[in-house]
Amino acid sequence: MRNIKNIVFYLIIILFHCVLELEKTCYDNYMTNIEASIVKHPKAFWTFVKSKRKAGSFPNEMFYRETFVNEGQDINNLFASYFQSTFLEPESTADDESTSTEQCSNTAMSISTVDINHSRVLTLLKSLDLTNSGGPDLIPPLFIDTCAHSLAEPITILFKRSVSEGKVPKIWKSAFVSPIFKKAINLILKTTAPFLKSTFFLKFLNV
Repeated sequence: MRNIKNIVFYLIIILFHCVLELEKTCYDNYMTNIEASIVKHPKAFWTFVKSKRKAGSFPNEMFYRETFVNEGQDINNLFASYFQSTFLEPESTADDESTSTEQCSNTAMSISTVDINHSRVLTLLKSLDLTNSGGPDLIPPLFIDTCAHSLAEPITILFKRSVSEGKVPKIWKSAFVSPIFKKAINLILKTTAPFLKSTFFLKFLNV
């Protein structure tokens, strides 16, 4: 029984060293690829650099007006309140509403003349940067690119209906909001600007 335990222990040691050796080989190959592609694909290099940084992109504490917070959820809520105030619409008068209605009517007339066809949509679906992550709909660009020929027809129909009815799916109106710090000091909330990451399909519709 003791001999069996010794053999098992010995095998574990061998496997452990094999894992370490394989890990080193994979890392060396990864670094070689990063160095070889730095000219054509610099984004991969900077992604690696960012992953090696010890400090995160977001601060541990924030200050806005009279409010100081240092908890994760409180910081998120503070960002949400600040960015929401950025997008609040001003109160409009009756004249503004009539003007707005007229502008919308004219816009609707011009939008209806937009040519949305299968080949154009297919080109857009195949134009994605596959290194990007998905938006609020959680659909990665790799999936859209791979299934572009199958998606082109239903997406074309959906785009035409959205334009004719002046509506878009609710999920397309969603966006991931991230803070972009405009100054070196990232403690003060007013030194940040919102960065919105919307769905790819909404971006296509705006092209």
